[in-house]
Amino acid sequence: MEELVLVEGIWLGRGGQGIVLASYILAEAAIIEGKVAMAMPEFGAERRGAPVRAYNRILAPGRTKGIGILPRTPVEQADFLVVMEPHLLASRSLFPKLKENATVLVSTERRPEEVCKMLEIVDKSSPRVYTVDAIKVAVETIGRPIVNTTLLGALVRVREGLVDKSSLERALANRLSGEILERNVEALRRGYEEVIGP
Repeated sequence: MEELVLVEGIWLGRGGQGIVLASYILAEAAIIEGKVAMAMPEFGAERRGAPVRAYNRILAPGRTKGIGILPRTPVEQADFLVVMEPHLLASRSLFPKLKENATVLVSTERRPEEVCKMLEIVDKSSPRVYTVDAIKVAVETIGRPIVNTTLLGALVRVREGLVDKSSLERALANRLSGEILERNVEALRRGYEEVIGP
């Protein structure tokens, strides 16, 4: 019998950046692969620009007889953290707890070493910090600074085994079409290629 692995992730950003949609697309890509997955936003009456979180839980392998329902509670300790708005890193109260060997992906033009200094991470192997200039990529591909698909591409590159890039493309195709789909697939591809790691 295969070992069941639960991966829990947190998306941190601001309202209007596509954070909730990114978590739904990731969950949909996992379901396409036969995994059990959920996405859950966390926000109240905030308006565009207010801090927002979204969560993912992905359970593999897909045939998980007897597992039941994944908890619909906020993720307490994350295997991965995606930060869409780097200024939120300055607010320690927003920064979640991370599991050992967690992956942190930040949308910034800064290098991972600079982000580690900012977060006061001494041991660069835990968590593993990656960066991608997602705003630049999004503006060049989509024409707007909406970074969710760029970060999805980067995430599947740095968090091996989470989902395949092709599954993300299929999930995008379920929601978008035509030129908008093409531009988002290009943003996803560039995020995958341009992410910088430790």
